Amino acid sequence: MKKITLLFLFFICTLSYVSAQCTTQSYQWPSSTVTVAPIPGAQTIATNNWPQNEYSILTGLVVGETYTVAANPSLYITVTEGDATTVITHGLTSVTFVATTADIYCFWAADAACTNGPNTNTLTTIECTTCTCSATAAPSAAATPVPANLATGVEIIYSGADTLIPFEWTDPSPAGNEAISYTFSLGTTATGDDIGSLSVDDTDVLLNYTWAENTTYYWKLEAINCFGSTETSVFSFTTFSCSVSAPNPIASELLPLDTATGVDIDTDPANLAVAFEWNPPSGGDPATSYTISLGETVTGDDIGTIDVLETNVDVNYTWQYDTTYYWFVTAQNCSGTSTASPVYSFTTEVDPLSTNEFESNTFTHSYSKSLETLTLESSNLEMTSIEIYSILGQNVISKPLSNTREVIDIASLNDGVYLAKVFADGSSRTIKFVKN
Repeated sequence: MKKITLLFLFFICTLSYVSAQCTTQSYQWPSSTVTVAPIPGAQTIATNNWPQNEYSILTGLVVGETYTVAANPSLYITVTEGDATTVITHGLTSVTFVATTADIYCFWAADAACTNGPNTNTLTTIECTTCTCSATAAPSAAATPVPANLATGVEIIYSGADTLIPFEWTDPSPAGNEAISYTFSLGTTATGDDIGSLSVDDTDVLLNYTWAENTTYYWKLEAINCFGSTETSVFSFTTFSCSVSAPNPIASELLPLDTATGVDIDTDPANLAVAFEWNPPSGGDPATSYTISLGETVTGDDIGTIDVLETNVDVNYTWQYDTTYYWFVTAQNCSGTSTASPVYSFTTEVDPLSTNEFESNTFTHSYSKSLETLTLESSNLEMTSIEIYSILGQNVISKPLSNTREVIDIASLNDGVYLAKVFADGSSRTIKFVKN
């Protein structure tokens, strides 16, 4: 389940001025990014854009498809790429362009002189005029909502600084007419949308918002496919009132045990992970979430923290072999945060390749900033291949090797931290390097 932070706020940013084109507006509306579905037909950006220092951010465009942005009543429109400065097109009332990027900005002004017009509500839309549709009907309305309609006592999950409520629903549409996205709307009135709306592409969402206890909220869903859309009725639910005490500290650690040595690291470059597990608090009121603090010093928190909902988690990090780490856990519920557990420590395993022939034959690597190359050297073993991964686990380079010294061109990589898995003599060696 994705966790989405819902921020229905105006914000101000500074944008570069482009002569004779209106890209100086400073108020985003709608306040959340609008996701454009790859479907035919006009899709609403906002029903109340003003030609008054406003702009909208759109995502989801398909590169190569043709789009028309329109305003009714007429506004002067400037469309830029995602940098908010590179102008794609501009004009009065409507503009048409071929998408060169998935993200665009639309700026709204009264005229070509970029006049700050009146606060007149204007319907702004975007239409993919070259998109095709295989559906034969609009999707069915979303069903079986969670929280259920009229539900009471709905729990708010307190997780670190976040307050979360999970939402779920099903898609009863016939095959071929399923929804490809949903507009999720939320409110505190019966219209179900006065807080705001966001676009989601799953049938569940863990929504982070400033939820209040003992409060009734209203929500609705619009199911969308390329043929059209169908909206549910407005659902409602009432949050619980917190009547518990802050949880006790966690009972004990299970993984890694305190002072454990040889703790296993998952050495897949796409998922460098160490398993953590603990016993929940003993007695007292239950916890609804936990915060793990991690460090390389005895304070146990100089690396950072992770908020989780369960008592076990695989923590992805740039773990180093034969290194001691420190950690502790706090528990949370609606009433507050527990006393922290003791600071535990563990030492990771020795590099499993450190005793094989690949390692014993002196494998080294170096990075050249000026040449944008990564040089690999093994004293007498021929390397057979290399796989380079971003720190997010994306495979960015894979290529065969055949020598004891190899120079890898990494000019195509963005600056950042990378993990390289080098293969030789039936074994592999994982290294980390920083391109800057």
